[in-house]
Amino acid sequence: MPILADLGTAALIAIVVFLGALGFLVVFTDATSKARTTAFLIGVGAVAGFSGALGEVGVALVLVGVAAAVLANAVFEWLTMR
Repeated sequence: MPILADLGTAALIAIVVFLGALGFLVVFTDATSKARTTAFLIGVGAVAGFSGALGEVGVALVLVGVAAAVLANAVFEWLTMR
């Protein structure tokens, strides 16, 4: 039985996680190295892929929201630090 069976609910949770994580990263993180960001994105992508393969698509969607927040923070840093 999946943890988050309803994909609509998982999508809403993913949006909340994305906005919360992005807000935390923008406010409290000065800068992250490119290597650390890449390693985190690869790790979260692997865990999300593994969760999706096991049938936990809702959990994978929430993890993709976290990865998207980290990626958006990196893009925001790149745009503002040039």
